[in-house]
Amino acid sequence: MENSEFNKEELRKLGALIKSRLGSMRPYDKMYGTLCYNTWNHPSNKFLNTNKLQDLTWTFACSLGVFAQWEDLKISKVYDLNKIALEAPEQIIDEVASIIEMESEWYKITEQDLPLLSFSKAFEEYFRTTWGNGETSPREYFQRGVEILLFLLLRAKQFRKDVYERMKEQGRIDTDIKSICQDLDAAF
Repeated sequence: MENSEFNKEELRKLGALIKSRLGSMRPYDKMYGTLCYNTWNHPSNKFLNTNKLQDLTWTFACSLGVFAQWEDLKISKVYDLNKIALEAPEQIIDEVASIIEMESEWYKITEQDLPLLSFSKAFEEYFRTTWGNGETSPREYFQRGVEILLFLLLRAKQFRKDVYERMKEQGRIDTDIKSICQDLDAAF
């Protein structure tokens, strides 16, 4: 009986600790934590079975698809992507600036049937050369990539509406992306 009460007290303390840490997190970190958790743990994340970084390509594509659907999700009422982008650490801004020159090449390949997959494949191949060096954990690698993809999608929305609309359309019909969006809506 005492063990049961002890465990409840420990759980209460652990819950209080988690709440206090969440309370001190910036909206940027909370939003990425929620998004990355739901995308990373989705069954379509092939990486979880293979541990090969290139198998995160579809997971990156799903993140892009979710960003494209953002305005239709409940999470958008809590986290405005344009405001979140303003909170990005300077190193993310620097990394986005360093790959902007690749954007036009990546946009060209979005004319294929699966624009999200085409774009994320080209992005992931490039990103792996700078971040996939084995010193970064796969989760950090994934989150950093998703942070950069947000900026690239916001840029497409502003400067290349045709590319943005193709990505948004694929996101509306893809079952994996719809499932992740439902999980995010359920969390809010």
